[in-house]
Amino acid sequence: MRRLEEVLVMPRAEILELARRAQDHYHSFEKIKRSGKARRIDAPIDPLRAMQRRIKRALIDPVKLPPRMLGGVKGCSPRMNAQAHVGAPVVLTMDIKDCFPSVSNEQVYRVFAKRLGCVPDVARLLTQLTTLNGCLPQGTSTSTGLANLALMDLYDELDRIAESLGLQFTIWVDDITFSGERAREAREPAVKACRRHGYSVSASKVRVMHRGRRMEVTGIVANGDAPSTSRCKREEVRRKILALGSQGSDIGAELRSIRGHVAQIRSVKQAQAVPLQRLLDRKLSELEGSVATSA
Repeated sequence: MRRLEEVLVMPRAEILELARRAQDHYHSFEKIKRSGKARRIDAPIDPLRAMQRRIKRALIDPVKLPPRMLGGVKGCSPRMNAQAHVGAPVVLTMDIKDCFPSVSNEQVYRVFAKRLGCVPDVARLLTQLTTLNGCLPQGTSTSTGLANLALMDLYDELDRIAESLGLQFTIWVDDITFSGERAREAREPAVKACRRHGYSVSASKVRVMHRGRRMEVTGIVANGDAPSTSRCKREEVRRKILALGSQGSDIGAELRSIRGHVAQIRSVKQAQAVPLQRLLDRKLSELEGSVATSA
């Protein structure tokens, strides 16, 4: 507990009180996904948010993860995840359904107690500070790292499946990818492994893709000899740029979103971002001209 006080830069009494009332320090709302479905976001507010950032920085980030566990790891990107499967003859992708809600507070406790070596009282406190309603919340700085650590046993089993079939394998938080000649054969044992560890796999999200047709890994096209973004993704961003400033819209929020999408495309393949950036620059010039004319 003395060491925890040092790490979290907070007296013991305040840590205990914050842990006791942690559930009161969240702002919850729904975010609409590209599919149209709503996702619940539980965003922490200070002082819990600051506390979670310290936990992440001091306890979670220093843990060295396996080389093919890439999601939420500093220096790794979706492009790097896709790069491992570029040019493969067959790619199999699947994802863990409701990954964060599927990681229970008991699993998080085991992460702190067994993987990070915390004594029971400290592990319980840290679990209270990083979980909500008995699971990992979507929207905190600690959830991705804790999910990675909770998934380590499953990772080991999936890695063994890949090795036995001579496949490439990566996992990006809840997105699992195998590639190689025998990738299709990994489907059944991988789904069974997920279920054994208490996770569900959406049948509709399991995809087997073959060379000659578009192969996507974490939203990035893995055909050819280098990753790229899909035409559908680029067209979606183009439509958002053209609609920027529509009546009743929040230009500031839309512009931040568009710039984020363009930056993501640039990080995958710079040449694909150039025409979108030019279109955005022209659109902003038009909007500025309209404002000046009105004035």
